[in-house]
Amino acid sequence: FLLRFDAVASRPKKIEVFLRQRNAPYRDLVPRAALLVDTARRRFEVAFTATDDEAAALLAFSVREDGQSVWLDNVRLQEAEVRPADPDAHTR
Repeated sequence: FLLRFDAVASRPKKIEVFLRQRNAPYRDLVPRAALLVDTARRRFEVAFTATDDEAAALLAFSVREDGQSVWLDNVRLQEAEVRPADPDAHTR
């Protein structure tokens, strides 16, 4: 899966994004991706590889409560075929 979104924060702030089970036991389905959202609006892209089939999954954003604000916009999650880049093709 490929997650794309725009984000901006009132102060630099770490957020985590991940897929997890919708119902108990609420197990994470992918490793959490830690991102730093800054005071300038920025586009983020995160690729997830599903490890299990899950009929009731959800996308989660984990943000620490510290009185700072984070704004998310243009959130899209779609299936994607992601291939790792070949370093030999991009290195001279």
